[in-house]
Amino acid sequence: MAKKAADYEGEYLEQIINILNMNERFLEYTAAYLQNEPRLINKSLMDSLLNEECDPEIAFGAALSAAFGLDGEKSKEDRILERRYMEGSVKRLCPDEYKNNSYYKNIKLPEIKKGSWELRYEVFEPYEGFIYDDILRDGIYEIPQVGFFDIPFVFPAVLEGGREWMTITPNEINTMKGPIERAKGRVLTYGLGMGYFAYMASLKEDVYSITVIEREPDIISLFKEYILPEFEYKDKINIIQSDAFTYAENFAAKENFDYAFVDIWHDALDGLELYIKTKKLEKLSPRTKYDYWAEKTLLTSLRKMVAEQLLPAAKEKKLAPEELLNMLSDDYLKKLAYDIRKI
Repeated sequence: MAKKAADYEGEYLEQIINILNMNERFLEYTAAYLQNEPRLINKSLMDSLLNEECDPEIAFGAALSAAFGLDGEKSKEDRILERRYMEGSVKRLCPDEYKNNSYYKNIKLPEIKKGSWELRYEVFEPYEGFIYDDILRDGIYEIPQVGFFDIPFVFPAVLEGGREWMTITPNEINTMKGPIERAKGRVLTYGLGMGYFAYMASLKEDVYSITVIEREPDIISLFKEYILPEFEYKDKINIIQSDAFTYAENFAAKENFDYAFVDIWHDALDGLELYIKTKKLEKLSPRTKYDYWAEKTLLTSLRKMVAEQLLPAAKEKKLAPEELLNMLSDDYLKKLAYDIRKI
């Protein structure tokens, strides 16, 4: 008997739901590994695997699959997680690619403490895992990008009360590459950190000025005393102590900035609410082009919320699978962020 259109739609919806579930499962495994045991895979373990002349990325992925408890021989879903997710996730990084970055080469930082803030150097141990870029979205698949070095890699960091607040790692370098390329004219950035975005943007001839909004006085003081003097084009930098939303609501539109970059969250866990709140402020500065740090990863969190709301309607056939996919797309979610009440 030939299948009816409704049968095909039901199978298609089931595929979508399965992929959404696998996305969440793999993200949960990855988050638990990075938060609890990022040095679980170490040089000793990798040396034992590489004795068999295995590619380092394949060996790392195999070790990570074992840590996740995946068994592709017994489970079809585990096999997909190993082949599509793990192979798309793991990457061995080249240290020189990052050490040749202009900030790394030109900005020499001391190790000091100022109030509750501390500027110091930290290290990724060989084969220590970390997120090296924004999430990879392949259709409806979402794949976190886990990188590692095979030698120690030293990087600068700012800590508040012993907790990492800002670092200059491959993740920051990769996730800010696009915004730095798009920055031009009179630039506004919310969030100072260690000044990476401001420094890299200041090197561009088509960037005339960079206004930085930062609310923490100790961060501003630390930056002005120890980091800004290292900038070649420090005259382009103007730092204003203010809450980001206070400045956006009262001053930003009057300044007619050409471009704005928002980086006021620590990571995706605390960033979604701030992202949604900031997206609404774009309307106040319609001539300004806005970018957001780690936006794809933030949209992943929003997509999960939207899917939870929409799946019941899709299962009851009140929403076609194609409509569901459209409402889970990045473009739709970016528009939705202007009015989160539509979820």
